[in-house]
Amino acid sequence: MVYCEPLCRGLLTSLDRRFGDYLSLNDNVCDCILASVTHPYFKLRWVPSSAVCRVRDMFLAKTVAKIETQSDSTTAVGQTRGVDGDDIFAFSMENEIATPDTNSTNMECLQYLQDKTYSLEALHEFPSVKTMFVKYNTAIPSSAPVECLFSYAGIVLLLTKKRSCMTDENFEQQLLLKANRHLVLT
Repeated sequence: MVYCEPLCRGLLTSLDRRFGDYLSLNDNVCDCILASVTHPYFKLRWVPSSAVCRVRDMFLAKTVAKIETQSDSTTAVGQTRGVDGDDIFAFSMENEIATPDTNSTNMECLQYLQDKTYSLEALHEFPSVKTMFVKYNTAIPSSAPVECLFSYAGIVLLLTKKRSCMTDENFEQQLLLKANRHLVLT
């Protein structure tokens, strides 16, 4: 270990420099934290006991904020929440309307964290958490298939000089035939 100590120290320093924010659960990696908390297999099991309350509060706050944003956008699109100015006995019910939604979302999130199920099917019981799971755990699609299709487009256009005056429809058909020739030839 005498000869490997500088190597070990260097590796630990590099890991801390690269993943320090993740290991210390800083707020600037909130998306990564929420991605793992919303996954039923991980939830809060991986969080150190000293940070469980902070991560749980972050999860509750972000979930409630997301659900309130969705409900505000559906209210703005579908319904108007207004009070007729002529009725002097009409009271604003916005606080009473927002509180049960917030409380029910908080209760749903807390029940999710207490649930012992580790499968993804458990998310169907918790729609607010499922919404957050989809937001933070959806993979970004790759651009490789699009680049492959563009390379086929170059091949289709370069085959002859007469193809430069092709119609869009004809070009699209030839491009799709070229890209899917493995399906046609079988």
